[in-house]
Amino acid sequence: FPELENVHECTFAVEGCLSSLASNYDSSATVSNDSCEYPFPGCTSSTAVNFNSNAAEDDGSCIEDVPGCMAPTATNYNSNATVSISGLCTFKVYGCMDTAALNYDVNATAGSVDFATDFPELENVHVCIYPVPGCTSSLADNFDSAATFDNGTCVYTFEGCTDTLALNFDAGAGIDDGSCIFAEEVPGCMSPTATNYNSN
Repeated sequence: FPELENVHECTFAVEGCLSSLASNYDSSATVSNDSCEYPFPGCTSSTAVNFNSNAAEDDGSCIEDVPGCMAPTATNYNSNATVSISGLCTFKVYGCMDTAALNYDVNATAGSVDFATDFPELENVHVCIYPVPGCTSSLADNFDSAATFDNGTCVYTFEGCTDTLALNFDAGAGIDDGSCIFAEEVPGCMSPTATNYNSN
């Protein structure tokens, strides 16, 4: 077969470095002899935190980004996160979560228990404020300064004339203030049609 002069009947293995990333890469090699040499080992992943653009071979040291909330005070804090995402973190909104309280906060996410746990030094601070029934009128005898809503129990004691025989007797007065006025007894005829009628 003279026309096949370039065809060799025997093919022999050529040992060498098969990695194109190696400095001693051999394109004619057919069998690796583990002789590859990499002058710049490192992380070759472009998405990794420690990506090394000069690395020719990945040495397994890549640290990939972990997106998450990196604020320790957030409710969704991720201690493993390496990249903070804007708006991802959520924080507690302290407030009263009891609908029966005067200061109920519809936006609150953390109530009395959370507040007491997170701020033990503020043990005397009450998150919820509840209504206190009582008399709220400062003019009443039983005025209650601690009351938050009037329950109709106010008692008023007015000064005035308490003598039923007096001309200015006041049925609503509870304390006699000495203002009673009595009519003087003047003997005479009290009949208006009499000839000797005395108006006094």
